[in-house]
Amino acid sequence: AGAGAGAGAGNERIDPINPMDFIHLFGDSHEDELIDFFEFVVSSSKAEHPGVLEFLLELYLSRQRGAVVSPSKREASHSSSHSPEQLKEKALALLRRTKVGLDTEAALLTCQLRNFHEGVVMLLEKQGLFKDVLEHFMSIKSVDGVMETCRKHGDKDPQLWVSCLHWLAACDTLYTKEVQETLTHIEERELLPPLVVIQILAQNNSATLELVKGYMTRYLQREMGQIQEDKTAIQGFRDETESMRKEIENLRTTARIVQSRNCSACGQTLDLPSVHFMCSFQGTPCSFHQRCLGENENECPLCGPEHARVKEMAASLRSSKNADVHENFFRQLEANKASEAQRFSTVAEYFSRGLFS
Repeated sequence: AGAGAGAGAGNERIDPINPMDFIHLFGDSHEDELIDFFEFVVSSSKAEHPGVLEFLLELYLSRQRGAVVSPSKREASHSSSHSPEQLKEKALALLRRTKVGLDTEAALLTCQLRNFHEGVVMLLEKQGLFKDVLEHFMSIKSVDGVMETCRKHGDKDPQLWVSCLHWLAACDTLYTKEVQETLTHIEERELLPPLVVIQILAQNNSATLELVKGYMTRYLQREMGQIQEDKTAIQGFRDETESMRKEIENLRTTARIVQSRNCSACGQTLDLPSVHFMCSFQGTPCSFHQRCLGENENECPLCGPEHARVKEMAASLRSSKNADVHENFFRQLEANKASEAQRFSTVAEYFSRGLFS
């Protein structure tokens, strides 16, 4: 009977101890020991206890802010074993944890309440919220943070540079170097048309034409180069068109003697029935056995692909023109997103010009 009772007691289930139940034992004057205790729990425990990681983060940040106290308070309490820099590194190491257990939203709120900017940025970047990272630095008026965020994540989200330009233009101080760097990235990625850039910078009373002189000069030079290329292409098309017109006129008014002896497809001697086209391929008239043409007897198989390519180019030019209009429209809408009046004005302008099809 005694043995049975002992066995029953040995099999009794013991609930795991919650480390949070021991907080009151440390009091306000033993925060360093409390940190050591929870660090031991986190490092040695296989199971994650709810709230432990969040509480340890709160301890790091509150202790870091309280590490630099007035001389009277420092004398009243024993010296801290954790320097502010050590506590900051411990907090960042905790946020870097890849294990499941840390409540991201709770940790983000704690970092925001404690003004722990490095932690806020780290948590947002881990979630891929680069726009929120940018807005965080904007909210604390950190120009360096804003620019570094754009440099770091601008390739993944180019619209960060557009938001950066809006913010720089709205600042009381004109950050010339930063504005010019932002314009360089906007120019390279073709994020905004020049007119919209000027409209954005016009919000800053300190902005001058000198600020965008280089940007506008490069843009105009590119446009002039493109215009010259277009003129050259247009002249080439005119010459080609004139040559085609003369050839068509010759076909209408002049008889053409067919002297081809061999089929342009198989190379064998032509026999009846045969089909002769008015075109020529590489200077040789196009003549075929009817059997070599297959089902399509109305189009030269040698010159047909080139004709189809020309037709496709014409259709592509028409569609690309419409695509450029649509792309510029949405760019201007994005650039004017801060002002409903400007967005409405953009829509009205495009409708009035009949640019929607």
